Amino acid sequence: KQWYQRRVRGTMFGGFASSRLKTNLRLCINRLKLLQKKKTELNVKARKEIAEYLAQNKDDRARIKVEHIIRDDYLVEAMECLELYCDLLLARIGLMRYGERNRGKTVVEKKIPACQL
Repeated sequence: KQWYQRRVRGTMFGGFASSRLKTNLRLCINRLKLLQKKKTELNVKARKEIAEYLAQNKDDRARIKVEHIIRDDYLVEAMECLELYCDLLLARIGLMRYGERNRGKTVVEKKIPACQL
């Protein structure tokens, strides 16, 4: 019962489990990389299909495929941004943990004002 109370108190009232956060961030980064790779490979295949459609004078289908590729490119760029933010958080966990020991947010804000907590 005491273990559960400490755990709830630590996570609900301003604390966080840094080891769990590190693990989840690493998993998230790996998943994002995998999805980016998958989307880019699918886009390469779709570009070949577009070339075939254009050779067969099927311009409407090619136009639809191009719109889909553009949408997927934007999605891949968004995934890259998320990956960078996860890397940033992973690097800053040590500072967050230091701030948690020294009365929370104020120390962290002094150390890293650009983090926008």
